[in-house]
Formats: sequence, structure tokens, C-alpha cells
Amino acid sequence: MVLSWIDLGMVVNYHDQDGVFDVQIVVAVLNAVAYIVVMILYYFFRKYGVRSSGTVFIFWFLKAFFGIIQMRTEAKLHQARDNPIGSGETIVFAEYQFVSFTLQYAFICLILLLEILPDQAPRYSDYPKQRNPNPELKSSFFVKLLYLYFDSFTWTGFRKPLTDDDMFDLNPEDTSRELVPPFDKYWYESVENGRRKQMA
Repeated sequence: MVLSWIDLGMVVNYHDQDGVFDVQIVVAVLNAVAYIVVMILYYFFRKYGVRSSGTVFIFWFLKAFFGIIQMRTEAKLHQARDNPIGSGETIVFAEYQFVSFTLQYAFICLILLLEILPDQAPRYSDYPKQRNPNPELKSSFFVKLLYLYFDSFTWTGFRKPLTDDDMFDLNPEDTSRELVPPFDKYWYESVENGRRKQMA
């Protein structure tokens, strides 16, 4: 995030150099805003005990995936330059951009790898402790996407017949204690609306 703000300052500062375009200001601003939004999301996910987020994973995945194109371009342009970085008396924006993007891309790839791992369980939960919690609860979005948390259960069933002890508990959000009250609320509202229409 810090690098994106530095990028913005550098683009504005070196706007008069050849090869620096107006669109780079827009890109720097959008990058900075995107990182701020992600930081806000991280804050609220930590606050409410969300261990892994599909939104954030997809953000970093897309940044890494589409960054390949720019990384390749930056590398090719860097190879075509006659002078090594820092050999001139003045800073050339293209040299700065190569170093900056390389650092940013390395961090993006690292964060993407870290997103594959879920966060620790929240210290406090409104739900009672479960005897055999579902592994989905402690899985990252990537693991959920590919149903990798189900592999151990499948292997258990392959090796021996499954018993009740092998079954996982329901996720707390999927229990009737959580699902029935909102259902009843909307059901009764629907019934009342139907009665009013019949009486009218």
C-alpha cells in the first residue's frame, strides 16, 4: 500500500518526463484506493472472526494473474535499456517503475500464497464448542473452492465404513437454531400479507 502512494507521488513528480502518461496517475490512484478498501475489509474480517474471504482471495489472485503481463513488459523494457539502474545522475521514471513494480508484484504473490492459509480461529464465539467441528470452518477460501477439506472424510470412508462418530457436526450457521427464526419471521409476514389480501 505504501508503494502505491509512493508511485502516485513519483508519477505526479515526473509527469513531464518522456514515457510518463496521464493514465499512470489514474492507475496509481486506483491502486491506492483498492489497497485501502482491502485494508478496511481485513479490519472487519478480523473484527467479526472471518477466517478466510473469497473477495480478498480473488482480489489478490487477479492482481497476481494480470500482473504477469506488466511484469513481463517491465522485464523486457529493463533488458532493452543500455544503462543499469541508478547509473545516471537523475532518476529515470522507467527505472523507478521497474523496481517499484517488481517489489509490488513480489509482495502480491507472497500475499496470495498466504491467502491460501486460513487465519486462526477467533478467540470468542457466540456458538457453543463442538465435539467434531466441520473442517470447512477452519479452511481457507481456496480449500473451500476445491473442496479439499472433504478429502480426509472421503479417505476415512474409503478405508472403513463410516459411523456416527466419523460425521462432522453441522456448521453453527447451518443449524436450525440459526435458520428457523429468520424463516419463521418471513413466513409469518407472508401469511399475514396473504390474509390481508384475502380480507380486502
